[in-house]
Amino acid sequence: MADDLFETLMRFHREVTVPEMERFHREVAVPDMMRFHREVVVPDMMRFHQEVAIPDMQHLVREPLEAKIEAVRTELRSEMLGGFDAIYKRLGVVETEFVLLSGTVRDLQKNVACLTDRMRAIEERLTSVEEKLDRFALRSEVAELKEQVQTLQQRIAEIETLLNEH
Repeated sequence: MADDLFETLMRFHREVTVPEMERFHREVAVPDMMRFHREVVVPDMMRFHQEVAIPDMQHLVREPLEAKIEAVRTELRSEMLGGFDAIYKRLGVVETEFVLLSGTVRDLQKNVACLTDRMRAIEERLTSVEEKLDRFALRSEVAELKEQVQTLQQRIAEIETLLNEH
């Protein structure tokens, strides 16, 4: 008898309960769940997402990220300004050196001009000395020639004396 009761209950379950539950599930539960999902869950999830999740994510992700970006930007700006300061300092040194070198070049140009004038004066004096030497050499030659002429005249006179005596 227990077995018959069990069989009857099982048959009732298979023939009535299961089909009725499947129909309930198909006609009532699923559509109600879909309507509930569409009317309650999705709007509440959207509201939760907009009012809680997004601000939390912004707070957890955006703010630290913005702070890190700001720190990197500040560090980069500091490095860039330091680099510019170094460039301006070096440019000032180069400008100072340029001014000094320009003055030195001007002084050298003046010195070269003075040396050129002095060389011209020395060349003129050297030409004058050469001319004097040439005149002195000519005088020496003339004096030497006069001596030779005098010597020759003495010999001629001696020869004439000898010729006259004989």
